[in-house]
Amino acid sequence: IIAIYGKGGIGKSFTLANLSYMMAQQGKKVLLIGCDPKSDTTSLLFGGRACPTIIETSAKKKLAGEAVSIGDVCFKRDGVYAMELGGPEVGRGCGGRGIIHGFELLEKLGFHEWGFDYVLLDFLGDVVCGGFGLPIARDMCQKVIVVASNDLQSLYVANNVCSAVEYFRKLGGNVGVAGMVINRDDGTGEAANFAQEVGIPILSTIPANEDIRESVYNEANPDKYDAIVIINLCVPTASGVPLQLLPKEINGVRIIGIDVPGFGVPTHAEAKDILAGAMLKYAREEITSGPVALPRTGRSAKPTITLLGEMFPADPMIIGRLLEPMGLAVGPVVPTREWRELYAALDCLAVAAIHPFYTASIREFQAAGRPIIGSAPVGLAGTDAWLQNVGQVANVPQAQIDAVKNAMRMAIQGGLAKSPIKGRIVMSGYEGSELLVARLLVESGADLRYVGTACPRSPWSAEDCAWLEAQGVHVQYRASLEQDLAALQEWRPDLAIGTTPLVQAAKESSTPALYFTNLISARPLMGPAGAGSLAQVINGAMANKSRFEAMKDFFGEAGSGHATGIWEASKGVPQRRPEFEADTRRQLEKLAKKRQAEAMI
Repeated sequence: IIAIYGKGGIGKSFTLANLSYMMAQQGKKVLLIGCDPKSDTTSLLFGGRACPTIIETSAKKKLAGEAVSIGDVCFKRDGVYAMELGGPEVGRGCGGRGIIHGFELLEKLGFHEWGFDYVLLDFLGDVVCGGFGLPIARDMCQKVIVVASNDLQSLYVANNVCSAVEYFRKLGGNVGVAGMVINRDDGTGEAANFAQEVGIPILSTIPANEDIRESVYNEANPDKYDAIVIINLCVPTASGVPLQLLPKEINGVRIIGIDVPGFGVPTHAEAKDILAGAMLKYAREEITSGPVALPRTGRSAKPTITLLGEMFPADPMIIGRLLEPMGLAVGPVVPTREWRELYAALDCLAVAAIHPFYTASIREFQAAGRPIIGSAPVGLAGTDAWLQNVGQVANVPQAQIDAVKNAMRMAIQGGLAKSPIKGRIVMSGYEGSELLVARLLVESGADLRYVGTACPRSPWSAEDCAWLEAQGVHVQYRASLEQDLAALQEWRPDLAIGTTPLVQAAKESSTPALYFTNLISARPLMGPAGAGSLAQVINGAMANKSRFEAMKDFFGEAGSGHATGIWEASKGVPQRRPEFEADTRRQLEKLAKKRQAEAMI
């Protein structure tokens, strides 16, 4: 159990969020407890959202006559278990007393029996109060880590903490100071001198990022740029890049600073969405404040449809050709390449959520009053439905919509008939376009049984999901590797499409496999061009089945079962050990029961 102390804003939560995350990634079972009345320790792990506090939850349960359970106060993200003790409302109680009450409740819930490898406590530096000094005074932690900088105030707090530890050690306590983390180190050496004076080691030094400030000034050339955007993925007070201190303009170049809670985002698509949403919000506020610059290409004479989500470079042009007969034009693709394109993206008739998981961006478009259209013009049924939805939103006459749909049907039917796909397939990925690719595979004739996506369910993917399920395809949102492997085992496909672990597992079982990211998503999917784009690479891969079988015959049983590997004849092949296997099985069953209990949290 490690307690971290430091003055407010010095970077304790920043340090703990990163430390707990890295411990969890190394396979450790970690509990992070926020012991600050602000209750902001765990927000970095949960994308800026606050967890319900123990004190608040306890009060509500007491009024309702109910008992507090672990699942009410403990939450999990990226392998880290997290909870907030909380504190009283301003002027209505003692923060330290709240800490004491919180730990008493934790002890009733069996806190010491949960089997954590590490418990990390985030405390205010004010150990003068008995509540905040509780871990030191009562030996509730083994070590203390102090977070400080080179300023007098943070070192004053660090000195208080070290003094408290020394005082209670003289009274028979066992808590020691593990060391100091120096945050926002400006090179003056004050914190290092303090650590040497009191005899504690320096565990880590995080430099102040003045180089970023200097880079902004160096790059602010009006001949090259009209704006420079600085994206800060860390907590501003902890990272050493307080963007609000940068000037709004340098040499006539606008300086745009955006803080994004990007810690612990599970997929590429969602990370890009968080950033795109933050940029759209900033651009929207600029628009409402006054005139903004035109995009370099000017303003479209036709109503535009903004495209949301990254896609193959040819796809926006293909969509533009689909829209042109209806008197519409394709707008920018978000995320955009230039800042001015954000203004054009917001200045649209409607938004096509090609990647339906861009929910942060969708919120900004909705705030700007723009309707959202789900799915995409993929395959025969998908293109038909998408053109109908776009036409209705744009108030295009039905006869005009039908004319475009009829023309596209003939072209897409020809492409699908010319390049059929025959074979059973399972597929998974994390790019955000998995359901669109799945639709195209089904319409190309593939026997698709399973599609997994690492992205979450959203209202804008509902149409694609319903269509696929109607064709007998199992759609798995937030798909795990275990679920992907189970689908591979259950359906025994002719081809697996997916991430590296899935592809490796498929090839080990002599099943042809393709990487989704470089071989499938990097192809046109929209309209007539997408209709036959997948057949060649997929049919070619399935035709290699005989090669895998020949390799398996050649290598025989090498690399299988308990004798995995190639062994020297003089040393013999490893023999099975039934007793060891039985003991291991018992341990795994015990671990499975433990995980089942944890799943309640």
